[in-house]
Amino acid sequence: MGICLSTTEKFNNKVKKSPSTLSIQSPINESPLLLDKNDDITHHYCPTFCPIRKSYMRPRGEICLSGSSTFYDLHGRKYFDDLNMNYYLPCDDQENDRQNIEHFLWKELWGTNFMAPIHLELAKNEARVLDIGCGSGAWILEMASTYVGSNFIGLDIAPCQPHEIKPYNATFINVNFLERLPFQKNHFDLVHQRSILRTLTENQFINHMIPELLRITKSGGFIELVETEIEYKNPGPLLDALTSALSKFLQEKGFNCIFRQAINQLEETGKLKGIHKESRSVPIGKTANKLGKIVADNERELWHSMGPYLAPLLNLTTDLYDQLVSIIFTTEIKEYSTCIKINRFYASKK
Repeated sequence: MGICLSTTEKFNNKVKKSPSTLSIQSPINESPLLLDKNDDITHHYCPTFCPIRKSYMRPRGEICLSGSSTFYDLHGRKYFDDLNMNYYLPCDDQENDRQNIEHFLWKELWGTNFMAPIHLELAKNEARVLDIGCGSGAWILEMASTYVGSNFIGLDIAPCQPHEIKPYNATFINVNFLERLPFQKNHFDLVHQRSILRTLTENQFINHMIPELLRITKSGGFIELVETEIEYKNPGPLLDALTSALSKFLQEKGFNCIFRQAINQLEETGKLKGIHKESRSVPIGKTANKLGKIVADNERELWHSMGPYLAPLLNLTTDLYDQLVSIIFTTEIKEYSTCIKINRFYASKK
């Protein structure tokens, strides 16, 4: 699917006014070191301040890409060199930093890192928490720093979590969540999952993720999902063309798992109770507040990272694609008062 003629003309008229792409510094990212309370080594979570809140983020460093996975460089970014993997975002410092910023943005939006009513269990100590598709590990790191007596595990196929500088009660493992998860049944008090549905087929979610979520969650424990909608509210023609290209890319990869359908499938198992669903819309255009403006910057960085895949679908060079994304998120979203929608779901296992 290419950009229509009128859209292309509008884009070409704005190219010369395009600002430079967003450049973000990145935090430390190393391979995981599994520690427990009995380890003699003491590691401290070094704080720097997030622009949204005075919350802890990791200092700058390098991602360790050792292990069985191989990677390739494309336009200055590093991607998995495995067509069988569902992960299509970069695995580098820049993407890690984007995910850290996104973590604090969503925390600011919702006013919390989780909505499931499990605060007392976490505060009483010894609760077990899993974050599936943990990315940079920001959610796990902050939760582990807040609830020091409970145990937190972040799981992700990309090796971009901290190695030594982390709370003693935080552990990271790098495995594919589309394989059987390496945990016993009825093990976790909270299983958290954020921004992974775009990397799943409906069949994978129904036949693998749902059974695994239900298997590893304790009776009375909680499952919580957070996802951003692919489509925007009030998009301009350029953004509409961009989201259409992404939809085509996802369809070609077979990634057809949609939040509403996924939640319906979870509910239909009959194994959940206390179901809660909530959606919030964030203006990122003309009416955006400080939070919305930073969300727009983060969205721009996300779209830049998908250029190698989407530029060919739009019949654009990578440079022109980057200019298109910059124009959309600095100019067009203001013209059309664009908004982004985030969905949240949690329920308790019967």
